[in-house]
Amino acid sequence: MWAIIKFDKKNLEFLKNNIKKKLGNEVEFYLPKIFVEKYKNNKLVGQELNLLGDYLFFSHDKLKNKSILNELKFTKGLKYFLDGFANSQNEIKKFIKKCKNFENKDGSISSNFFELKINEKYRFNSGPLL
Repeated sequence: MWAIIKFDKKNLEFLKNNIKKKLGNEVEFYLPKIFVEKYKNNKLVGQELNLLGDYLFFSHDKLKNKSILNELKFTKGLKYFLDGFANSQNEIKKFIKKCKNFENKDGSISSNFFELKINEKYRFNSGPLL
């Protein structure tokens, strides 16, 4: 079962280690990242960003047990569990699968993920076709 948590960015590795201690090494974490390049002082600078900000997916079979969830709620570095993750397992799995399909060899998600088409005409709700 996949869960979605909001975490403290400073304590991410500490959080992962604590979750592994409580649940075992079978825990699977997924944090989609995107590589962004921008110009700074006439130099092209690359930066890797978390696609979902400070949200993290993790999976383990024990997450079905409510007592385990209550125990994990007080882990250092964890802000909270996103409600409704138990009812949204199919959507979570589809999103993770889509992200993994668009990852390049470095593990970053490519720009094709966003399905934007350059030089295409888009219709906006409030205006004419551009």
